[in-house]
Amino acid sequence: MDSNSEKSIVGHIDPIYIKYQVLEAIFLSFFINLVALIVCIIINSYNIAKNGIPVPNIWFYAIGIILFIFSISIIFSIFLSKSYVKNYVYEISEENLIIRSGTFTRKRLIIPLKNIQNIEVFQNVRDRILKIHTIRIETVRSIGMAYQYTGIVRPEGYIPAVKDPDSIVSILNKKIQNLE
Repeated sequence: MDSNSEKSIVGHIDPIYIKYQVLEAIFLSFFINLVALIVCIIINSYNIAKNGIPVPNIWFYAIGIILFIFSISIIFSIFLSKSYVKNYVYEISEENLIIRSGTFTRKRLIIPLKNIQNIEVFQNVRDRILKIHTIRIETVRSIGMAYQYTGIVRPEGYIPAVKDPDSIVSILNKKIQNLE
């Protein structure tokens, strides 16, 4: 977290988030490729049962395609993750929490501190492995929308890949108390 001035605090998500995204891409790509390999085995088995001969070179092509898809998905994941980390910035000012994000489409979310109802620190299994947290910000609007539509509260804002969430939550709570 950086401090631009006494009144505004600017922070970025932790670069370890890149590892988080790459791990996710590896698992997803592995399962997609596993399905592709199983399909190739089924096709080859069907051809052996029907004609008595295997499809020539199907394994060569199947493994080549699988490795190509796997490599492209990992490279694309690294590129997107680096761009996401670089472009994800949060700023805590005296009256607002401003979150700027986006790889292809830039987005700026301004959450007035006076509207914040709940701050939740969340950590899933991968977060625990990487020792990071996600901070979820629930507002009057997000809670109202939940009751109106599904009953599920979706946070209006979130800050992923935070190493020290307690300091951010503490700063937010102090600034919210100063508004009252």
